[in-house]
Amino acid sequence: VTRQERIDGDLRKAAELKSEAETVLAAYEEATAKARAEAQAILRDSAERFAAEAAERNDALTAQLAEEAAAGEERIEAARVRAMADVESVAAELAGLAAERLTGTPADRAAAEIAVGQVMKERG
Repeated sequence: VTRQERIDGDLRKAAELKSEAETVLAAYEEATAKARAEAQAILRDSAERFAAEAAERNDALTAQLAEEAAAGEERIEAARVRAMADVESVAAELAGLAAERLTGTPADRAAAEIAVGQVMKERG
């Protein structure tokens, strides 16, 4: 084997190794790109899932708060109705006492309640 043949053989071997290295590098770069794309898809899917779960929890909380608000409004309305009934009762009693004091005769409680009820309806 001559020196030139050895050099030519070494150059061929170097070319083959370079080709193999380029093939390995290309495969590595392809695998890396694929892994990045998969990781991005996983992150995107996770973000979408978490956003959907957060929206569901938000909707559930909104519904619960709406129910509690409606129940509170019902309790307030019931308390208002009771208070108005108490006001009507006290007003009828006071009207009867005032009429009795003015006329000197006992007042008709039922008539006083009717009169106060009519005035309350008129004034809302």
